[in-house]
Amino acid sequence: MNTELNYQIQQLLNEKTQLEEEIEKLRKELTRLQNEMDERLQHSTELIEEQRNTYNRPLKKVTEKIKSPIQGILEIIDIIKPLASNTEIDDFIHIIESYISQVLSTVSDIIDYTTIYSQELQLNLSWISLGEFMENLSKIYKPQAQGKGLSIEIQIFNNNPLYLYTDEERLRQLLGNIIENAIKFTRQGRIKISINSLGKIGEKEIIVFEIKDTGIGISTEYSSDLLRALANPDITQLLKLHGEGLGLILIKELSLLLEGEVNFDSKVGEGTTFYFTAPFITKREEISMRAVPLPDKKLKILLVEDNYLNQKYTKTSLL
Repeated sequence: MNTELNYQIQQLLNEKTQLEEEIEKLRKELTRLQNEMDERLQHSTELIEEQRNTYNRPLKKVTEKIKSPIQGILEIIDIIKPLASNTEIDDFIHIIESYISQVLSTVSDIIDYTTIYSQELQLNLSWISLGEFMENLSKIYKPQAQGKGLSIEIQIFNNNPLYLYTDEERLRQLLGNIIENAIKFTRQGRIKISINSLGKIGEKEIIVFEIKDTGIGISTEYSSDLLRALANPDITQLLKLHGEGLGLILIKELSLLLEGEVNFDSKVGEGTTFYFTAPFITKREEISMRAVPLPDKKLKILLVEDNYLNQKYTKTSLL
């Protein structure tokens, strides 16, 4: 009896040992497969990144080549403007300047999109005058709005700071893309831009930029999809939405870069209001700019520039 029991116990122990060995083999095989999958995933990620850069680099180079002559034309316009002999010519110069600025803005957007996609975009922070910034922003888009019979209004509440410490170019791009969309989808009425302070949280002040149009509005169903896409860190959600292109992707990515968020509300047939809310370091007092004394003697400057128009502009600017 005891012998038979001992035999059964020994048999069970042997089976247990075999099972443990089999389990250990399976564990090692699973670990090997996991490592192999990780290596393949890493390799695939590197290939995707390499392919992405392969497409982005030529696009960035081409757009940068386009940007330089456009910038040069704007600089020449700056020289011509004071020479305008009558109001009509001056008006035409401002219209040309506005349209070229919009083309330059689009080219800059393409460059920045490729830069964002390759995770190379960085902020260039400086103090900007909120009033001057909004005035310059409206000047860019007023001719486009007026061409459709629309007006652009700006309202800066008294509780706002005079200066923001931010990246002026990125903030202009973000708000400019929202304004362009507002003009695009508005047939009549106005675009109203309001800036308001929600108060301070720690050292930073929460500022809300509100862009309201009287356009066609967005349906409830599409609004829900768009809100979800804006809230999702993955930009592929925006790419899946029909009709949403580079502008809205840049709005989303730039808002994240500026540590803010974009939201909106809309009613079909009544219009849409976009909100950009972000924390800023602010100043409410005037920033005094110390004048730097100029030397008495004339300076000699060596200009290294192979573009004739750029040579001409630089020489004229220095006179």
